Amino acid sequence: SDAGHLLWSGILEEDQARRVGRRLLEPDFFSGWAIRTLAAGQRPYHPLSYHRGSAWPHDNAVIALGLARHDLGDELRRLTAGLADAAAHHGHRLPEVLGGYPRTASSKPVPYPHSCSPQAWAAATPWALRTALDSVGG
Repeated sequence: SDAGHLLWSGILEEDQARRVGRRLLEPDFFSGWAIRTLAAGQRPYHPLSYHRGSAWPHDNAVIALGLARHDLGDELRRLTAGLADAAAHHGHRLPEVLGGYPRTASSKPVPYPHSCSPQAWAAATPWALRTALDSVGG
């Protein structure tokens, strides 16, 4: 998911940004709920590893703002829908981190053990998503 921060920063050329944005929404990165910290299938991947496969709502918020920056509206709407669905399963209060299991494996997001909720940076995620959607006419 770190590459998603590059979208937000503006450091990438437009063609690079579009490739990165689209890549992050491929099934190995995008669980269906959120973008994972590491793609499924990479050697160190584990869906319950904090830095090697889980999905952080606040990290996804930064990515969402980057997708909007590069007018990747379809990708932004997919990401937002996944996060909104995940929030609905958590009392509309996103936790600090989600397990990186694919959405196809469970009808609801797999909780990450010992995830903090509420968590201030996760609580800001919906506002970032709304800002991103507003900027692309979402």
